[in-house]
Amino acid sequence: MPPQTKGTLECVPAETHLHRPIIVLGMHRSGTSLVAELIDKCGAFGNDEFLPADYRNPQGYWEYAPLVHFNRRLLASVRSQSFVPPSDQDERTLRERASLSPWKSEATQLISAMEVGERGWYWKDPRLAVMLPFWQQFWGEAVFVIAVREPSDTALSLEKRDKLPLTAGYLLWQRYMTAALKHTEREPRRIFVQYERLLAEPVRECRRLCGFLEAHCRLTETKTLGQRVDSMIAAVNPKLRSNSSPTSFFATPNVIEGQKSLYRYLQSKANDQDEVIGSGAFDIYPGWRDYLQALAALDELRDTLKENQLGLFAKLEHKLSRKVPTKQPPW
Repeated sequence: MPPQTKGTLECVPAETHLHRPIIVLGMHRSGTSLVAELIDKCGAFGNDEFLPADYRNPQGYWEYAPLVHFNRRLLASVRSQSFVPPSDQDERTLRERASLSPWKSEATQLISAMEVGERGWYWKDPRLAVMLPFWQQFWGEAVFVIAVREPSDTALSLEKRDKLPLTAGYLLWQRYMTAALKHTEREPRRIFVQYERLLAEPVRECRRLCGFLEAHCRLTETKTLGQRVDSMIAAVNPKLRSNSSPTSFFATPNVIEGQKSLYRYLQSKANDQDEVIGSGAFDIYPGWRDYLQALAALDELRDTLKENQLGLFAKLEHKLSRKVPTKQPPW
């Protein structure tokens, strides 16, 4: 992989990037929600139609709901989903979908809904990392903010939330992050944000991110740089961090060398370092998708059996309720 441009460039006239999109990339449970919130606090436009917050993300997901629904349908059209990402062939199919109606028409409408003001806008949906061949046909000169988190913590979070085996979590993380790297390697406007460092050094990291965004995007003009940074820092709450692994990713069992090399590279990018990595350094297990498909099929079967079981219990309860005696027994 060739050396990358660092996360700072000279400012260009604001009119040249009036509606330049800011795209948040990263694996599920990797800090993408916090990064998106910081971008919002910095002054970018996210639209108000967000998915609702819940106990997993009490500060919100910052995901534009119509985009999420569209992405789910588009992935399903190539036999994929969040936990079974597109194969290389599926990625080529996604690229072709961009020229086909109604996908093209609906994608254009989604973008038009974001270009309603006079400032840059942002999208956050972890699925975007594995859907770039489609969306890059529409964005033009996009800005990419890539969230990086300790993979062990991400895998632990997925195990707790979605009952995914740790090995599956590592494979998913690897596929998402290699896809994000592959499809943005020639993009000049790209920055990597380390989740752990963001929590530990919020002032430094918020200034770094805000400075990058101001250099490449037109943001709201009602705040000064200092006010933007203050709003961002106030949103960083280390207490919300969960699923912290006691063991370093590099010392974790069942982690392959390609995954370790990938995380080292991502860490170097989050430090604004240029590192040359040979092709094949991040090679993924050849049967990764078959494995994830098998897990998804088992999960679907488990849900079906659970629904059937609940249905049987409901029928039995209804039948028993009809047999409740109307008179008290003689004893």
